[in-house]
Amino acid sequence: MCGEIVETNEYRRLIHNDLGNAAYWHFQTARRKSESGEGGGLALDIMAALILYAFYTEAILNFVGHHHLEEGWPDKASFGEKLALLKRVLDLKLSNGEEPLQTLTKLKRFRNTLAHGKPDIGVETKIVNEVSDDFAALRAAWEADLDFEFLAACRNATQQLRDILFEAAKIEPWDAVTRAYGSAEHRAEKS
Repeated sequence: MCGEIVETNEYRRLIHNDLGNAAYWHFQTARRKSESGEGGGLALDIMAALILYAFYTEAILNFVGHHHLEEGWPDKASFGEKLALLKRVLDLKLSNGEEPLQTLTKLKRFRNTLAHGKPDIGVETKIVNEVSDDFAALRAAWEADLDFEFLAACRNATQQLRDILFEAAKIEPWDAVTRAYGSAEHRAEKS
C-alpha cells in the first residue's frame, strides 16, 4: 500500500428539492394527459402530484425555518403552527383568506383527508327514474379535487409561497439546492 487517502465530502440534502421534482413530474404527466384527452390514470397522476405538493410545501416551511431559526425550529409542530411562526419572525402579511394560502389550505385539507383516511361504510336507498352509474356509490367527496385546474392552482400557490418565504428569509436560489462536493488527500505511507 502506498499510503492512505483521506476523503472529505460536504453535502446539503434538501428534501424539498426531491419532493418538488417528483410533484412536477406528476404535474407534467397530468398536464400531458389532460391536454391530449388521454384519461388512463389521470386521476392517479393528479392525486400523486397533489400529495407531493402538500409534502413539498411543508418541506419548504421546514427548510426556511431551519435556515432562519436553526435550532429553534419546531420540527414536530403542525403546518399551521410552523406557518404562523414564519409569518411572525419574517414579518409576513399573508392572510389565510387570500392567495397563496387560500389554495394551500384546500391542498392541506385534501392531504389530511388521505393521510388520516378512515373507512366510509354505509347503505343508501333512493327512488330513481333510471338505473344509476354502478360506480357512483364508490366516489368519495375528496375525488372532486382530482381536477387538473386545482392541481395547477396548487402548483402556483406552492411556488408563490416558496418565493415569498425565500425573499423574506433572504435565501438565494443556490442556497436552496441539494448539492455535494468533496476533496481527497493522499498521505504517504509512514516508514
